[in-house]
Amino acid sequence: KYPFYKVGDISKTVQGGRKIMDGADNYISDETLNEIRAKVIPQNTVVFAKIGEALKLNRRAITSTESIIDNNVVGVFADSKKVLPLFLYYFFLKIDLSKLSRATTVPSVRKTDLEQISVPLTDLDVQQKIVDKIEELFSVVDQQCKQILLMSRQASTIRQSLLQAAVLGRLSPFSSVKKTTLKELGSWSGGGTPSKSVPKFWKDGDIPWVSPKDMKSRFIIDSQDKITQEAVDNSSAKLISAGSLLIVTRSGILRRTLPVAVAKVDVTVNQDIKALTPDENIILGDYLLILFEAFNQDIRFKCSKSGTTVESIEYPTLLRYEVEYPSVDEQKKVIQMVNEFESIIFAEERSLKKTNKIADRLKQSILKQAFAGELI
Repeated sequence: KYPFYKVGDISKTVQGGRKIMDGADNYISDETLNEIRAKVIPQNTVVFAKIGEALKLNRRAITSTESIIDNNVVGVFADSKKVLPLFLYYFFLKIDLSKLSRATTVPSVRKTDLEQISVPLTDLDVQQKIVDKIEELFSVVDQQCKQILLMSRQASTIRQSLLQAAVLGRLSPFSSVKKTTLKELGSWSGGGTPSKSVPKFWKDGDIPWVSPKDMKSRFIIDSQDKITQEAVDNSSAKLISAGSLLIVTRSGILRRTLPVAVAKVDVTVNQDIKALTPDENIILGDYLLILFEAFNQDIRFKCSKSGTTVESIEYPTLLRYEVEYPSVDEQKKVIQMVNEFESIIFAEERSLKKTNKIADRLKQSILKQAFAGELI
């Protein structure tokens, strides 16, 4: 009966370009409501995260019906005699709650912090005019953001097409190609996690220990976590040489993409990553990276393991995946061409991201002017 809203529901609403929450992943019956003694919040309550990293994202939403919120969410109800729900929503959109958060390991705001915030109230009809003006100006900004998103997707599509054309010899024809399985291209290894209960495995470690959270760029030179040489010597986390291709084989991100990267320094990896150290008489690590990027979706689709709770790659199937490759000299030419193309595409993508940030700042400027009485 009652939507049970969590931080994830707020994120989905905002990322979907909406203000009003019209559905939840979970619902609670009257019977359960009484059992857990939860408090029902009314329709038109402004809700947002009050703890954790989600607080820093400053995402807001409005409930469309009576609902329940979990302990990580806080709601501010609009008294209809004093303030319009959308007026209150836009006002809180202007507030950076991270600046109000407690200086603790986990950022958080308390009810008392929110109660100290002063809301500049005016007549309801004036509030409506302010809301209308904000939405008019936001609409203009949003239209520009849609164009930026479209351009970003086009850049991504062009990049994928160029990668495939490069490894298929369409940009620079190959004199000949060889066909083999991934298993035959070098030596494969897995990773592991040194015991967290052994401080000397982790304290003052200087060897990168790569996990899926580090696989956000094409080349790995560092990691969030590091281990010691003693951990390498006495655990399943073995050293992997620079030039190896790292492949995420178990992670929720595999729903969307198959993260791969080349280690530019010696590293270790956790159990969710496989490493292919290439035989450089046959294939170069950077060329392997381009191959995996070019056929990312095909590899992910053909090698995905079914029937598991966490998305994963079927390792034996991955080893049997067939690829074609040219001579090492021709691989070097492909790498050079791709690097030149990607420098242009990445520069364009950085420009688009910068424009998106400008759009966010512009919205904040609109809100600042609106609640200073400068828009109407």
